[in-house]
Amino acid sequence: MIVCCQRSEAQPCLRAISDFGEVIRLQPIARNYLSRAKIWEQMGNWNSALADYNAAVELDRGSDAIHQRALARSAQGDFVGAITDFTEAIRHKPSAASFSERGFVQLFKSGNYDAAIADFTEAIRFAPAAMFFSFRARARLNQGDLASALADADEAIAKEGIIGNPHKVRADTLIKLGRRDEAVSAYRSALNASISPQVKSDIRNLLRQLGIDEQSGE
Repeated sequence: MIVCCQRSEAQPCLRAISDFGEVIRLQPIARNYLSRAKIWEQMGNWNSALADYNAAVELDRGSDAIHQRALARSAQGDFVGAITDFTEAIRHKPSAASFSERGFVQLFKSGNYDAAIADFTEAIRFAPAAMFFSFRARARLNQGDLASALADADEAIAKEGIIGNPHKVRADTLIKLGRRDEAVSAYRSALNASISPQVKSDIRNLLRQLGIDEQSGE
């Protein structure tokens, strides 16, 4: 795939767009529209990308086009459209990816925790990955089911302790349960694991609010 995310590197993308235009003229199939849509995305031209996704969906509703359009709609903030597309993608071809990505939108964008829990449960049935347990733990925490949230966070950590998000969810849950010392330990584990800089910053702020010095441990 051609990678051209910066404006200064747009020329290769423009050539690729032109080339795919000719390819599509000769062979107007879903795969070619999907390829061009990905290039439009790299260029930040979401309207053109969605137009190509729409063309691909019309040509082959059983292809990956619906799933890819769902991702594009979610990236653009069309969460209702994204959920609709993920639902149709699941109907055509159920998969851990489609369930988890719909669950992600339900959890973080729509606030529909029951639906998110159901989606991550289905994703776990397909592939019991640590990430899916971690997301389901977050949904259960937000819903107020603290015991189940803690159990899911523990399961995620048991599967892949090097990632930080399950430790963060576990710590947040322990705070809700009033288990402060255990929560501090879990926050420290999150800081020592693989986690985004923004979440690390959030954890450090939480530790300061708890009156904990990150370096000394007191």
